[in-house]
Amino acid sequence: MKILYLLFAVFFLVLQAFSQAQNSSFLCKRLWGTCVLRRCPPNWRFIGRCSSVQVCCVRYVQLSTSSRPGCLQTMVHTSL
Repeated sequence: MKILYLLFAVFFLVLQAFSQAQNSSFLCKRLWGTCVLRRCPPNWRFIGRCSSVQVCCVRYVQLSTSSRPGCLQTMVHTSL
């Protein structure tokens, strides 16, 4: 009978781990991001984690480039 309690505990821990990965993926999509394996591709920026091996990345487009030190560069998120 004691092993039954242990099995329930393991089951709930596994269930919690699976639900966390789905929520993180959903959050990434809400931020206009994409879950990719390990590293973000070139011209993409890291904004979070989807799971232990996936990262959430967002693509950006640089609208203006200026050599003036006081001028800020603007970034806009784009979706695929």
